[in-house]
Amino acid sequence: MKKLEESLDFLQKHEEKLWFWGVDRAEDMGFSAEFLKEAGLKLDQRNEFPRKSTSISLAPEKEVPAFVLGPVRRGLAELVEAPRTALAGD
Repeated sequence: MKKLEESLDFLQKHEEKLWFWGVDRAEDMGFSAEFLKEAGLKLDQRNEFPRKSTSISLAPEKEVPAFVLGPVRRGLAELVEAPRTALAGD
């Protein structure tokens, strides 16, 4: 929870400097990549959003059965693997 709070504080402090996917800001591309690297993040250079997504709604402080998380984990693994596969083919 502490890490989430720190991340939120960081994003709020640097809100004006951040830019989001889909916005053409070529003039400051180097700055943005460097800024994200300092924060321990990577610049997402995909041309499209992923076509499928997995979502789940949970009540706070409630245990979640493993069978509920299975599809979410598979979906996330596929999203991570897809860009790697595309880069390997280049």
